[in-house]
Amino acid sequence: GAAAPGASARHYVRVAANAGYRLGTGEPANRNRFFDLGTGYGQPGITAGLAADAQLVGNFSASAQASYTAQFGSVAVSRIPNVGDVAFPLDLPVAGTYTAGNVLSLSLIPRYRFSSDFGVTGRYTMVRVGADRYTGSGATSAGVAAATAQQLGIGLTYGSIKNEDRGPGRIPFEVSFNHLETIAGSGGPTPKTFVDQIE
Repeated sequence: GAAAPGASARHYVRVAANAGYRLGTGEPANRNRFFDLGTGYGQPGITAGLAADAQLVGNFSASAQASYTAQFGSVAVSRIPNVGDVAFPLDLPVAGTYTAGNVLSLSLIPRYRFSSDFGVTGRYTMVRVGADRYTGSGATSAGVAAATAQQLGIGLTYGSIKNEDRGPGRIPFEVSFNHLETIAGSGGPTPKTFVDQIE
């Protein structure tokens, strides 16, 4: 990080990049069985992302995150689904191949620290999932269409770790509670989700 010229408080910015390769070891749900749970996409993928942290004015700080997952290859399926993956109408199974849609995720996370021990965090996330892609007879509009979900969250943090304290105590720790829920969606179907997490 670098200090802002002429500023009474130092401002820092850091940026990190990451990339990963996902092995296609899982299997999608069996489309000939109601409510079957899949163990994955069954196809490999590459994920790349960026994360940035900034120390802003006073006790304000913020993070921004972006990631993109590109799906590769396809997996054989014994039944091409109806539009939207709905169960009915039932029809004779037609085999084909399936490719999951690519995924884009963007997040903005502002933070405010009331004291050296206590802080509050906000979060806004946008997730864009590409449409399912099927090949085979009747696969023109099969599966789930592209969807965009918007999520909003808030969190509380308490910690005994001091930024500039070289001896924070015998057992330095930090505990946080975070709530995140989907507030809007388009395309889809887009599920309404709630996540409550204690760390």
